[in-house]
Amino acid sequence: MVSEARVLNKLKAGLYLVSVPMGNPEDITLRGLKILKNADLVYGEERKAAYRLIRSLGIKRSDLQFLNEHNEGKRVEEIKKAVIDGKSVACFSDAGAPVFSDPGFKLVKAFREWHLPVTFIPGASSLMSGIALSGFDMNEFYFAGFLPRKNEERKRKLEELKKLKVPVFIMETPYRLQQILKAIKTVFGKGKRVSILFNLTCEDEEVIVDTIENVLKIVGEEKNRKPFVLVIEGGRR
Repeated sequence: MVSEARVLNKLKAGLYLVSVPMGNPEDITLRGLKILKNADLVYGEERKAAYRLIRSLGIKRSDLQFLNEHNEGKRVEEIKKAVIDGKSVACFSDAGAPVFSDPGFKLVKAFREWHLPVTFIPGASSLMSGIALSGFDMNEFYFAGFLPRKNEERKRKLEELKKLKVPVFIMETPYRLQQILKAIKTVFGKGKRVSILFNLTCEDEEVIVDTIENVLKIVGEEKNRKPFVLVIEGGRR
């Protein structure tokens, strides 16, 4: 049953890409809240994370659907049909902005080809947080995203990145923290400065800016499970 409030706040038909908080639920925008509350259809990324996020934002919806790397291709046609039928469809990822290192690319590409409306709702971003907090000159930088998983492929990629004179922004999963730090030390040298940012936007947010050798000492050998992003300072040493 459609609520009276949703009818009064009816959105135009189209696809809405909603940025959501990375950790602190207060980082949702008023516009983002409005769309997540009132869209005809809402797609999260993963069930558990999506419902946890929705609850933290005080939104009551039991009709979430899901779009992720495993089913994005199949979801494209049904979302296209929904928009053509006059419905508003909101999509959000587990954290931050959809499409950016998250599912959504195939969907947006298809909508552009079909000339259907797409609206982006900006908000929390690990990229912008890393740029603002690194302390490096980030007027120009290179976004490397996730590096290859295999050691030799990762090393070759880092060798390519070493040739750049601008800061390099890297994303990685928490359990590969030690691997990526040690690989950077091997390729760039122990004196290379990096900025590593843990638990962005959360109360226990931590930013370490130091040489890669010292960062390894600070982090230690324990298995660190904190989400992080990493920036390698530009220039030659």
